[in-house]
Amino acid sequence: MNLTRFLVVDVSRVLLYGNVLIFATFLVFYGTREPWWRSWFGWTIVLLLAAILQLSVRGLITDLFGEDYPGRDMVLMLGRLELAVSGLALFVALLRKRHPRL
Repeated sequence: MNLTRFLVVDVSRVLLYGNVLIFATFLVFYGTREPWWRSWFGWTIVLLLAAILQLSVRGLITDLFGEDYPGRDMVLMLGRLELAVSGLALFVALLRKRHPRL
């Protein structure tokens, strides 16, 4: 086996599992200790982190079970939709902060 390919795959797995752990931990701590529901930015941060976590978990499921698990296409589409909505929400939050009359 090619050592470079082995290292890349190994490091990729470590990063994937680390991402899931880090984002899940941060989301739990931020969600339970901060009043995120009181501001637009709080809502958008939670939505964006949930989207990133969902896509990271999708990668973890693909790593564990392969490419052919049931519902793969739907999970991927929903994750991308969630990212798009959270990006739009961040943009709206920025506009509302700069122009309070909107």
